[in-house]
Amino acid sequence: MRKQINLGTPQVSLDDIYQDALIVLYEKILDNSFTLSCSIQTYVNSVCRNMLLKKLRDNPKHTEIKGDFDPNISDDLGEENIKDRKFEALKWAFEELSRGGGKCAEMLKLFWYKKNSIKQLTDFFSYENDETTKVQKSKCQKRLKKIATNYILQVT
Repeated sequence: MRKQINLGTPQVSLDDIYQDALIVLYEKILDNSFTLSCSIQTYVNSVCRNMLLKKLRDNPKHTEIKGDFDPNISDDLGEENIKDRKFEALKWAFEELSRGGGKCAEMLKLFWYKKNSIKQLTDFFSYENDETTKVQKSKCQKRLKKIATNYILQVT
């Protein structure tokens, strides 16, 4: 019940729900076919939770907006712009990784785009075992992320 206080439920309402849950428990105990398969506290908490959820479902809060409404205000938070920037940063970072030489760009391309398995990468790059390949791939991903993050920081 303490968790429900954080949801903004009035204390009076919580007390009522708790008392109703105890009444439900009492009525169930009087029923000979009822078998309690958990602790009493767990059962009461579950009943309280279900009653509270039903009450919240039945009485949703409606907020009325008063005042002038400006239809020219956009609620677009620029999520597409953020995705475009991230994509651009990753593209630029991948190109930088490719220009730098080494195996990182090729490894990531084979893994992400060509869908090669770790075993295939191990064989292709002649690594000692799959664990070595995983470590190298992880280092390459971190390097790519670092380059992309630096790019974003420079652009913004």
